[in-house]
Amino acid sequence: MRDDDDLQIQYEEPRLAFSPVFQISFIMLSFIALIFSRILTQSFDVFLDSLYILCISLAGFWFGLRGGLLAALLSTVIFVLEINIFHDFPAIDLAIRTMVPRFILYFFAGTGLGYFSDKEHVLRRQLERLARYDYLTSCFNLRHTLELLEKEIQRSKRYGQNLAIAMLDIDYFKNINDTYGHLVGNEVIKIIGGIIKKNLRRVDMVGRYGGDEFLAIFPEMQSKNASYALRRISRELSTIKFTSPYSKRQIEISIKFSAGVVSYPENGINTEELLSMADFAVYKAKKKGRSCIVIEKRKWSRFEPTQGLEIEITASGSKKPFKPTKIINVSQNGMKLLIDRDITSNHFSSKILFTGENPSGDILCKVKYKAKIKDDLWQIGMYFENIDEYTQEKLLNYSRQSSEIDRI
Repeated sequence: MRDDDDLQIQYEEPRLAFSPVFQISFIMLSFIALIFSRILTQSFDVFLDSLYILCISLAGFWFGLRGGLLAALLSTVIFVLEINIFHDFPAIDLAIRTMVPRFILYFFAGTGLGYFSDKEHVLRRQLERLARYDYLTSCFNLRHTLELLEKEIQRSKRYGQNLAIAMLDIDYFKNINDTYGHLVGNEVIKIIGGIIKKNLRRVDMVGRYGGDEFLAIFPEMQSKNASYALRRISRELSTIKFTSPYSKRQIEISIKFSAGVVSYPENGINTEELLSMADFAVYKAKKKGRSCIVIEKRKWSRFEPTQGLEIEITASGSKKPFKPTKIINVSQNGMKLLIDRDITSNHFSSKILFTGENPSGDILCKVKYKAKIKDDLWQIGMYFENIDEYTQEKLLNYSRQSSEIDRI
């Protein structure tokens, strides 16, 4: 799994922050400019000393305690050389008498601001970690996991690579909480998070998706290969004898999970599609008896829709629309319907109706197949030829897909 150092490359520094090369160059050029200013003014006045202190403070601000100390030391060396080289400049005696206080001021400016800069850097790193990681499992939190998933989808699109994601849900987790308490449940989640991270590749990522759900991201991998990693996780979990400090007695909990695996671009082309399909795959794994992995297979998912979805059909040559007897299943690209009349043409128009919303515009449909069930009932499969993106996105809520099941 990727560590903190690897993750740094995924984030751009704020645009107002300067590069280290620029910062070092600016400070060095500033010191050179001050030396030439000393030569031009031929004076050891206080104004130039204040500019030295400004450069030292800037070095401490940019590079922390070490940078401030180095800048203070450099200023001290420069000042000693100046009083020895420019010994005939006015105010040289005053400069020598105040030399020690100057050096103290140099080091105070560098170390003081450098110390606070280091502290600020540590606090910023801690805040960044809190913003990215789940406090319990040390996996990524939901927000950061979704950000990483979006980045990996875009990278896969750019380079034409595969991408697999897996959603894991602990079986009977509610029973663990009810039997042993939520503190024991938290220990279970923590252990599972650690085992998942342990069994992933360095380039893979895992985040806590919900209370007892995890989302694993597998760059440049297909669904079948991702399922091998899940089986390794399952095997290790099966050997655990879990003991909790929050339980008054020795307990041994059998920890199993159900998982759904999908891949880009076979199962979806954006975050919403992939997560929706993975979520349903987990649901199907639960329905199949739990402790199994469901691998999504078809590109566009179909399932029996819930209430609230209707379609009006206008057959070719007819002006009066009718509604099918039943919508058998639906996907983003088409539907399977039962209708009470024969449609003689291979094309017809339709409007999709969502509860509480205006009907869609006219959608041209093409009949893919047709079968007569009985005298007054036909089954047709059709797909949409000109469906708009908004309506297609709405249908995503009614899309499910066939699957392959791996028992674990």
